[in-house]
Amino acid sequence: MLPNVKASPNTGILPDVPSPRSADFTAFDNEFAACLTALGLESQPSFITALSGGADSAALALLAQRYAVKHHKQHKAVIIDHGLRKGSSAEAARVCRRFEALGLTCHVLRVVASRPKAALQEWARNHRLALLSDVARVEGAVVLFGHHSGDLAETVMMRLLRGSGLAGLAGIPARRQQGGVIFARPILNWPAAKSRAICAAFNCAYEQDPSNNDLGFERVRVRQMLAGGDCADDRCQRFSKNLLRLAGASGAITRAFDTAVAPTLQAAMTWQIAGFVDFDPAPLAGLPQSCWWRVMRRVILAVGGKPYGASDAAGIECRQRVMDGRAATVGGCHFHPHRASVSSSAESRKGRYTLFRETGRQTVHHPIQPHKPVIFAGCWQVLSPVEGVVHALADAPQREAGTAQMDMPESWRIFPHRARQAIPVVTGLDGMRFYPHLHKTKPHHSDGKVQAFHMGMAETQIYFADRQVR
Repeated sequence: MLPNVKASPNTGILPDVPSPRSADFTAFDNEFAACLTALGLESQPSFITALSGGADSAALALLAQRYAVKHHKQHKAVIIDHGLRKGSSAEAARVCRRFEALGLTCHVLRVVASRPKAALQEWARNHRLALLSDVARVEGAVVLFGHHSGDLAETVMMRLLRGSGLAGLAGIPARRQQGGVIFARPILNWPAAKSRAICAAFNCAYEQDPSNNDLGFERVRVRQMLAGGDCADDRCQRFSKNLLRLAGASGAITRAFDTAVAPTLQAAMTWQIAGFVDFDPAPLAGLPQSCWWRVMRRVILAVGGKPYGASDAAGIECRQRVMDGRAATVGGCHFHPHRASVSSSAESRKGRYTLFRETGRQTVHHPIQPHKPVIFAGCWQVLSPVEGVVHALADAPQREAGTAQMDMPESWRIFPHRARQAIPVVTGLDGMRFYPHLHKTKPHHSDGKVQAFHMGMAETQIYFADRQVR
């Protein structure tokens, strides 16, 4: 269990609230365990805490470690050094040493990509997510973030200012799945003050990020507004609480809709192991446009693998083409009408479709290392015993005459041509092409063959404004 180690003053900011009695450790532990259970994570064998070194992620790392020890789980902390400010590497090393002294396994990963001139926070978030995902996929771990209720209120306010719809106002998901990895925020309903109290209980120092005071960032401006420096009463506090109520209500409504429409969606869509969908428009025909597009955008994102959903205007055009029995391409997904349903009669053209991931417009080549799963095109998880490059069959490099060839597996020949073209294959360093065995579940390391799994068959997708998260 974690020792009570006192941090020296020059290693970070010591807690600024009175230290609770050690008996309060049990209360914190029980509350944290209840949060994990509520998120359905009690059966997960391994956890990774995304550790920034601030009070919130520090408190999360401390509680997660105690939980892991008590329940015989694996746990480590991972620090992402974006290299965005002077001294970031020294700070990351300091935080790592601090938590190693507290008994945690801790690693520092550095972002090596060039810093952009704009959208800095989004760039940092995307690279942080990618690095954490890579580690989590290899270790089969759940990634834990230390977001709290203040972060949720800020997000909802930012969405209000942008005119987000009901789904966007649900704010930050407490649990989501993306790229084959579960991401969770177990302390999302806790106030920030509780994190400082937990750090005080362990006498654990924490860092202060100077960017939290940079008014050049929208979130900082919103945070200061909600803090209510100009409020003469408790109006700002009540406003923040109402933002949280709005998030809860919006989330409940969207979840209720998704639950209600699930049987209809199941009747309309049939997933195939090769990553395409057989679609019957009839069960969805009675839905209003906004509801129809919410359902269809989920499927389009799952098939096409794009990080963002298409616009509402694209949804209106897509539905009209489907109603007319015509082909459509939207969000990297191609709607292909069955030939048998096409005729000179408009009414008879309203038949079934097959939805394929679009190929040809943008070539994707992704390096792959032996026994390290990668996400290809946003929708396939691929595992290979050999080093090489993953690409769609349609984007396979031309082979020189006389190069050894591998025939396409017989099992692939039953799939439509468009489906085969979108399936990932691996080209080894020697030019040999490997056709993956297609799985209905996540690939595993046991059989020594290239394996691929289409994640759209398994992942539940949730939408917030125009951004898609899983």
